[in-house]
Amino acid sequence: MAEEMTSRQRVFATLELREPDRVPLFENYFDSRVMQSIFPDVTYPEFAERIGLDTVGPNDILLELDELQWVDRDKGYYLDEWGVTRGLHQEFHSYPVAGPIGSLEDLKNYTPPDPEDPAVLADLESLIERFKGKKAIKCHAHEGYTHASYLRGAENLLMDFVLNPKLAHETIEVAHQYKY
Repeated sequence: MAEEMTSRQRVFATLELREPDRVPLFENYFDSRVMQSIFPDVTYPEFAERIGLDTVGPNDILLELDELQWVDRDKGYYLDEWGVTRGLHQEFHSYPVAGPIGSLEDLKNYTPPDPEDPAVLADLESLIERFKGKKAIKCHAHEGYTHASYLRGAENLLMDFVLNPKLAHETIEVAHQYKY
């Protein structure tokens, strides 16, 4: 058995195909209600420490309901930073309802969110400050297809690959350029 490792060492050993002292523990997202039911009044970084996560990353499903741009609060619909109408349900992880791109003309007039906005990396920066050298810090990045499917609607985007490839490819390019 390997000797006891730090969280960061454990994750990197696994990624390097070396034997860790135990299987690394990680999770991409935690519903705030789950966190609060286990440890009332805990923040995500505190929660990660208390349950022994080996990785941390922005828990971007934690929404401040009062700060959302509501489309229909009764139905749980709001606009995200991409202009996508999203819906909330019991699990508190939102889902895309409708995208802002219906045509090439819509795409020409569309402006994606600013990737240089300080808020984009604020959570990640605070996690780095708190956990650098202690835990593996991850960032959940989407490839071009995910945001393109939100902007256009997954079914529409898939049909566009056959019926309107220019719109499909240009929508993916908008999402891809944002990320890179």
